[in-house]
Amino acid sequence: MADNTTTTTTSSTAADKPTATTADPVSTTASTATTSTPIPVNESDAEKSNSLGIPYAEFVSDVDAFMSRTENDSNATQVLKRLDESHTKYRFMEQNLMQKKRRLKKQIPDIETTIDVLKLVKHRRDNKQETETHFMLSDQVYMRSTIPATDKVCLWLGANVMLEYTIEEAEVLLTKNYDTANKNLQQIETDLDFLRDQITTTEVNMARVYNWDVKRRQSLKS
Repeated sequence: MADNTTTTTTSSTAADKPTATTADPVSTTASTATTSTPIPVNESDAEKSNSLGIPYAEFVSDVDAFMSRTENDSNATQVLKRLDESHTKYRFMEQNLMQKKRRLKKQIPDIETTIDVLKLVKHRRDNKQETETHFMLSDQVYMRSTIPATDKVCLWLGANVMLEYTIEEAEVLLTKNYDTANKNLQQIETDLDFLRDQITTTEVNMARVYNWDVKRRQSLKS
């Protein structure tokens, strides 16, 4: 086995155990956004949100009716300030989700590679075959090694923690993490689409309110 990312255990003593390395297969779940939510355009829309609690941005179709509401009081400066705050928070949440998306897209191929290596180890165990591989001693330094057929592997769990599993247990764990990572990635894609719609709506609302204020000022001067 030429892949140097996984080795198997052959003895119960610490001195004889070559440690296995994987690409942090357990830490694959995407946490939900915990940032403060933007101020909605209309308080009645505060209850409308997606799975992350991102507020729905009301589209202002009738600017005159919108500005005459009690909370707006025809004060374009305050309305624009509130819309700008919402827009800034939407953008911040978008960056947060993009970071989670990039992290998951990097982790998923690592999990796939680890599962492939595990399948090879399982095949060699079933056929009682030894595995030749290169064991990493340090950066850019490797040593050729031969691993007897075994039913134990070690997986990195993150934070410098490694645990030993049977091949079947590792298979279940990695498959679960792989499915969870893909599910979370799909959810993030959905949340990003929703969030971008709210950003576009907010930007359009800001332009409409600004134009309304310009026309109002011009009419007052005339």
